[in-house]
Amino acid sequence: MTSSDERGNGPVATPAAAGERVRGVATARRRVRLDGRPTVSVVLASRGRAPEFDVHVDTLLSECAALGAEMVVARACEPDEIGPLSARYPAARWVRCDTGSTRFEVRAAGMADAEGDIVAMFDDEEPLSAGRLEHLRSLAQSPAGSASAIVESARAEWSDEYGFTYGGPQAAVVEPPVRAVDRLGADHHVVIIGAGPGGLTPAYLLAKRGVRVTVLEADDTVGGISRTAQYKGYRFDVGGHRFFTKIKPVEDFWKEILADQFISVPRLSRIHYEGKFFDYPLKAWNALSGLGIWRAIQMVVSYMYAHVRPSPVEENLEQWVTNRFGRRLYEVFFKTYTEKVWGIPCTEIRAEWAAQRIQNLSLAKAILSAAQMNRRSTAIKTLINEFQYPRLGPGQMWEVCRDRLEAMGGRVLMRHKVTSLEVRDGRVVAAQCETPDGPLRIAGDHFISTMPVRELVKSLDCEVPVHVRASGDGLKYRDFLQVALILDREDLFPDNWIYIHTPGVDVGRIQNFNNWSRAMVPDPGRTCLGMEYFCFEGDGLWTSSNEDLIAQATRELRTLGLAGDATVLDGTVVRMPKAYPVYDSMYREHLDVVRSFIDPIPNLHLVGRNGMHKYNNQDHSMFTAMLTIENMDGARHDVWAVNTDFEYHEEQRVEKPASPAGATG
Repeated sequence: MTSSDERGNGPVATPAAAGERVRGVATARRRVRLDGRPTVSVVLASRGRAPEFDVHVDTLLSECAALGAEMVVARACEPDEIGPLSARYPAARWVRCDTGSTRFEVRAAGMADAEGDIVAMFDDEEPLSAGRLEHLRSLAQSPAGSASAIVESARAEWSDEYGFTYGGPQAAVVEPPVRAVDRLGADHHVVIIGAGPGGLTPAYLLAKRGVRVTVLEADDTVGGISRTAQYKGYRFDVGGHRFFTKIKPVEDFWKEILADQFISVPRLSRIHYEGKFFDYPLKAWNALSGLGIWRAIQMVVSYMYAHVRPSPVEENLEQWVTNRFGRRLYEVFFKTYTEKVWGIPCTEIRAEWAAQRIQNLSLAKAILSAAQMNRRSTAIKTLINEFQYPRLGPGQMWEVCRDRLEAMGGRVLMRHKVTSLEVRDGRVVAAQCETPDGPLRIAGDHFISTMPVRELVKSLDCEVPVHVRASGDGLKYRDFLQVALILDREDLFPDNWIYIHTPGVDVGRIQNFNNWSRAMVPDPGRTCLGMEYFCFEGDGLWTSSNEDLIAQATRELRTLGLAGDATVLDGTVVRMPKAYPVYDSMYREHLDVVRSFIDPIPNLHLVGRNGMHKYNNQDHSMFTAMLTIENMDGARHDVWAVNTDFEYHEEQRVEKPASPAGATG
């Protein structure tokens, strides 16, 4: 069993004495307690109207009613929806939350309103399994003396997957998903680790307010993965970055920095599979007709079967995608490419990655969109026909941002790698750096980190528990390299980029930078292509010489037939370590353990993609930094909710910042 430490900040392992009452559970975000009695209270936290909601609730509530369980259903809905739902399910007590509530807020409302002992929480998006029902029965029928064993079994089976925990003799104690944060003072010095979007955004905004800011960047180029590399006058995007967002403060920031330097770019991206092109996002008729009549029939049947008999559990990417597209479509358009990108089987990738990257998109919605029958199709985040783009690539944004930041008195120190963070009395007091001129110590009052979480844990010079260091080491990353090829022809293909699903080649995606911005290709009659490879630092691809990689990329371009008779004139290679945080089966557990130790440090703030080990887009990374500044001014935002619930960042607004002179240190 577990108990919380004196701060209540994280699970601390303790031996379970025979027959003792079960007590104590803590996580950084919520706490739920159970005293071992046989009474069962169930919270079904429902947010949104998932198609399987009715079936799920009917099944769960009928089973729980048969067990004599107390039931509370918390739901985010309009006021007039609660009456009909309550009448339909009179055995449960209903709690309504505003439609803008986050998933955590819905769950918390249900827990706070429940009576008795809460032993389970469910979301309507998580199908009910026979194993869950059997577990409820065992809890309802068990004597108090065996509660400890039951709870331990339940924790091992469910806790990590479904986000609920067990503990002591109170009915329910819910901790808000926020952390204590030191207030920003007028004379404070803010040290920011990393000069990517998550680092330069808060640096710029703070410098505008007159706050003393220092940015420490280990590389010699700003922008992180959103940089623009340069070679002999050619500029190329490392990974491809569309400037499209529904977060108004982020859009306003972009316009403030670059103003008239944005151009409108038509979006075209397709999938290359077995010599044919398929639209991306997938369009039903295009996909099915391109695969031939027999395979099309198989895919339609597979799609229908998946909706009639979906997988009862959605723990991994394979289950998530198959439930929405069918197994046949998954195997052709998702499995091969995804495993090429991540280097692990789809069954080892958490479903939440798919929920972030393929959100709200299904075959049915694609059909409706194509037929112009779905008026809300513009809300589907991957269905965008045009986007904004800096004339000289995304790095132009961050180069200009750096220049303006320095003009306001901020410092951006390149080739300053943070090797250690000094932690004294529960706060970070200084960063130790390796620089071209030798070691350097930089003291500060606040530290905003975008460095990879794994490296951050290693850098803490305080006494870090063994299990926290082990969890930090357990976080994994996928690395990336791009081979830029310069060819002697224009207009090779009209796409911004092409996803390569065709077997037999290592390249995962091909960028055509001529179709992003002509200003990035200085020589007329030439094309610059970015051949993208996903790898692990130290593997065969990563350690290959530039010459070998250019030769391989040239061969694979010929194999795919995408360059016609054009000749490769030149090329170069850009390597990007830790480009993508990996969502493997253990990452959530590791990250929660790390957060249980780091969150209590009130002047250390994690933002951005690698800084939070979240597959954030550029706008998400910027927004976490904006919310962090507000928290330093006294707000209580949960920055970890950004890019978790889709609607969260669409509707969020950043408050007008307070002057640091009015804040207390």
